[in-house]
Amino acid sequence: MSVFGVQWPTHSTEIKIFTKINSMHIFDAQLFYFGCEPRKMELQFYNLDNGNYHFNLNEKQQSNFELKENNGEIKFIHSTEKLVNFKL
Repeated sequence: MSVFGVQWPTHSTEIKIFTKINSMHIFDAQLFYFGCEPRKMELQFYNLDNGNYHFNLNEKQQSNFELKENNGEIKFIHSTEKLVNFKL
C-alpha cells in the first residue's frame, strides 16, 4: 500500500504549518509566515492519486493542474505575517 506524503522543501525558519487533512484525495493545511519579506514556497506531493486537481490559497490565488505520475509540486509566494489556508 502506498503512503501519501507532502514535503515542504523550504527551511523551517519563521513558518508554522498545521495540516488538517492529509489523504490520497484531499490536502488541507494552514500556514503562517512570520517574516518581513514575501517568501517563495513549494509543496511536493508523493503518491497523490492521478487526476485533475484544484488548489486555492485563501480563495484568492487559484489554479488547476493535472497529475499523471502520482507525484507533483506546487509553487507560490507567501505574503508576510498572514495566515494562509491551502486546500487541494
